[in-house]
Amino acid sequence: MTNDDDAGVPDCPGTDAPMPGPASDTPVIETPAAEAPVIELPVTEMPAAEPSLAEAPMATAPMMETSAAAMPAGGPLGPAPVADPAMAEGPVFGAPAPRRSRRKLWLALAGAVLAVVLIAVGYSVVRLLLDNSAYHDGHEAYRQADCAAAVGRFDAAISGWRLVTLGDTVTRAETEKAECLPFRDAADQERAGNGSGAVVSYVRFLSGRPESPLTQAAQNRITGLLGRSDLAALATIDSCGTLPALRERKLIPPATAPAFHAACGTAYANKGDWAQAAKTYALLFTDFAQDKVAADTETAMIADTNWCIQLDKIRNDAVLAARGDLLPGLLLTCAKSFATSAVTTAIEDAEEFLRKFPGHRLTGEMTATFAQLLNQQTRADTEAKDFGGIEQIGSPGGDKAVIMIYNDSPEIMRVALAGGPEPRVEEIAACPNCPANTTGGRTICRENIATLKRLVLPPGEYDFSSDHPQDPATIGSYGHWSLKPGKQYFICIGITKATP
Repeated sequence: MTNDDDAGVPDCPGTDAPMPGPASDTPVIETPAAEAPVIELPVTEMPAAEPSLAEAPMATAPMMETSAAAMPAGGPLGPAPVADPAMAEGPVFGAPAPRRSRRKLWLALAGAVLAVVLIAVGYSVVRLLLDNSAYHDGHEAYRQADCAAAVGRFDAAISGWRLVTLGDTVTRAETEKAECLPFRDAADQERAGNGSGAVVSYVRFLSGRPESPLTQAAQNRITGLLGRSDLAALATIDSCGTLPALRERKLIPPATAPAFHAACGTAYANKGDWAQAAKTYALLFTDFAQDKVAADTETAMIADTNWCIQLDKIRNDAVLAARGDLLPGLLLTCAKSFATSAVTTAIEDAEEFLRKFPGHRLTGEMTATFAQLLNQQTRADTEAKDFGGIEQIGSPGGDKAVIMIYNDSPEIMRVALAGGPEPRVEEIAACPNCPANTTGGRTICRENIATLKRLVLPPGEYDFSSDHPQDPATIGSYGHWSLKPGKQYFICIGITKATP
């Protein structure tokens, strides 16, 4: 049934309760209804002319008892606003923080990376410029062979901190620094006055190294060092050890090459390396045979008695053995040197000289020495016979003295006349039919069968001795002869065997 006053007002769906009427003084009994969840929505500024729902006065109307189940969603005010399902689980007591945009985050990260990249690129470019500048300075010093300065600049290019290495500047700096280090060591020795050590280091630096500004500088410095006048100080065992390399590279100045070879030979000899000394002197005599240094060196070697026990080094080298007066001069020096200490060795040297160098300009001097040695050896033998003087047998005239010597023995006899104006050493052939004497045997000379040798000598005082070199068992003889001009003398010598 409907009320005429309510005509035209549609029924509220879902309930039989009438819509609230006008306010009256009738007390209203409020029946609690099911509480709907309170949702706090973000506050949005509204125009001042339109008051918010919270500020609008609520109409008071009598409440009818209604079923909670029949109450429309959202309560009597109508449907509640649809809330974010994520927020519907419970009350929220504050406004939710706004979400950050992922796009903005990636943009921020990209900007940071870009900034880092730009900084890195900028630093790398600056580093490259610094490296190039340091390398350029080092390279200029390297080209000028100033490795003391170059190494420091190369280090600045090599050790600089960098994110990435651009170009080949560092590689070139490392390569040139590696070349500079041994060159710098050689230069340091040169500056310190160690010329010998500098030569060795420069030669070692050149070994197997391709051409570069430093190799040319090293060669120039070697040539400069070897062009000095103090070669005796420069020539040491170490520096002379580089002689083959120096000769191969033609680094010894021609003006000082003979002197350096001679100085090296002397350096080896002073250290007792006679084999190397001989080889070095042979180079000197081969390449600079006519140079005054070669002649002076030969003279010095002849006077050096230390070579007397190294004569085989001379004999066995074709160049040295054929060198002018070298071997004959040394044989003479050694014969004289050994006259008081090793007579037998001295006699052997004299015999070698006379055998190998007949007619040599030193033959007269060697003959005098040889005659003195033979007399010395014979007189030292206590069993040798003293003949005293010589028998005069005639006066043929003239300014010379004539001696008739007979060999009354089956052995070759050697006669030595020493001390007079013309020393002699003569051999007299054997007498095959002349048997040897004994100490108690015959003393009469068989001059009719004995071998005769006639000597013509300037008059003077001579020491005489005789021996039989092929039979050491024979006993020698000796005496002193006073030879007069125009006189003739006689002597007959046989063999006396030593008593067993």
